[in-house]
Amino acid sequence: MAKKPNDAPAPKGGKATKAAKAAKPAKAPKEKKQRFVRLKEIAQAYKLLKPNDPMLGMWIGLAAFAGLVLGFFLPVFFGGLDVLSIIFGVVLGLLLAVLFGMLIFGYRARRTTFAQAEGRAGAAAWAMEQMRGDWRIKQGVSASMQQDLVHRVVGRPGVILVGEGTSGRLGGLIAQEKKKIARVIGDTPIYVFTVGDGEDQVPLKKLNSTIMKLPRNIDGAQIRTIEKRLQAVGGQQMPLPKGPMPGGRQMAVSTRQMRRKGFGQ
Repeated sequence: MAKKPNDAPAPKGGKATKAAKAAKPAKAPKEKKQRFVRLKEIAQAYKLLKPNDPMLGMWIGLAAFAGLVLGFFLPVFFGGLDVLSIIFGVVLGLLLAVLFGMLIFGYRARRTTFAQAEGRAGAAAWAMEQMRGDWRIKQGVSASMQQDLVHRVVGRPGVILVGEGTSGRLGGLIAQEKKKIARVIGDTPIYVFTVGDGEDQVPLKKLNSTIMKLPRNIDGAQIRTIEKRLQAVGGQQMPLPKGPMPGGRQMAVSTRQMRRKGFGQ
């Protein structure tokens, strides 16, 4: 039987051609390698946090032990001392031990990073960068020579001015900034907070939760409109670092990094 001219010859020995090999999608990273990378990230985060939190290992160990005991005794308590209940208890205990350990790790990491940031220039702006949601943050729109800073945030509550520094000098900076932006945003609410441990101040560790509790007064479209209007107002936009530098040392690990690595907040 004669071969048709359009029939392509089959590859010899079942080998694919170079073009076919090139067309194949690249293989995804192996799960084993991904687990190894994740464990390496956890170990690196632990090493960074340990010098600033000497009790970190003890608290993680206690949390893991509590999870192990709770996970083991629950099935045994309800199912009795049979083989199936014991096996299920061991598995559940190990899972709860890992979960409780990770939760404590995330909590201690957040506590340590915020403690390091206390009193450092740009700490409030760094803290607000950890907030989830649509928050338009502009750092250092107003500042003094003594590193008193005012940051501007646009979000669902409206416009928020956050000051950090000496309260006596911040009053004038905030009043000036508030007057400037009030001319272009109409009746949009303006909230003012100063960071610190004094009276009528918000501690750094509670700043995000305080802002998140504000009422939702505007929608996403209004946020974009207000942000465009405020661009005409401008601001000094001080060249602050991405995160404060506590004690001349780089911030150990941010809470946003902890969330990306699955430690929670």
